[in-house]
Amino acid sequence: MVTLLSSVTRTAALMTTAAMVVTIGACTPRPNGPEPVVEEFFAALATGDTATAAELADQPEEARAA
Repeated sequence: MVTLLSSVTRTAALMTTAAMVVTIGACTPRPNGPEPVVEEFFAALATGDTATAAELADQPEEARAA
């Protein structure tokens, strides 16, 4: 009987831990990603501000040269 109770307890603990990990992972805030920078980049291009757009590029030196 002790073995059955121990395996049930271990299984319950494992299931509880798994549920907590999934729940906590789902509530973690995600980073903004590239969207804000892309919006700034295209806004600068739309107004003709190529210097600002170049600074927002991945390779600003090459963007300035182009």
